[in-house]
Amino acid sequence: MHSDFFRNLATIYNIRRNAQLVPYENAIIALVEEPILPHTFGSTIFINKLSYNSKMIDSELFTHELTHVRQRHTLDVLFIEILKTIFWFNPLLILYKRAIQLNHEFLADEKVIHSHNNVSSYQQLLLSKSSQTSNLYLTSNLNSFLKTKKRFIMMTKTTSATIQLIKKSIV
Repeated sequence: MHSDFFRNLATIYNIRRNAQLVPYENAIIALVEEPILPHTFGSTIFINKLSYNSKMIDSELFTHELTHVRQRHTLDVLFIEILKTIFWFNPLLILYKRAIQLNHEFLADEKVIHSHNNVSSYQQLLLSKSSQTSNLYLTSNLNSFLKTKKRFIMMTKTTSATIQLIKKSIV
């Protein structure tokens, strides 16, 4: 299991090393030749070079990936991966990792919705991207149909101010 972790880190490092790097706000965009789904690791956003140069990357995707960078979601994932490596016998850590990554997606989606104010357009964009896959499990990316379904539910869910106050008080 820990060999996958280090292999994934090495793959991400090699992709970044071979990519053209472009500064973008608080991040670095790594322009990759391969057709990839935009994803984030650390302060680097990996994007297909052709799509970037032809301006085919939606602004919602930039907002989404920048949120991962600004909120330092990679640190959470790395922390849980280190715990999984040390406590390899504990299956709960796998569930924690999934929950943390899903929460990261909810946070990034929330930022996109507040910034662009068009839920249905963003949902269509996510649906169009959800069929693409990534084999880099350490990165923040948009794939996985089940994760996308949960994200759609969260995007359209509304909670009254009273219920929110009660929940916060209980916590």
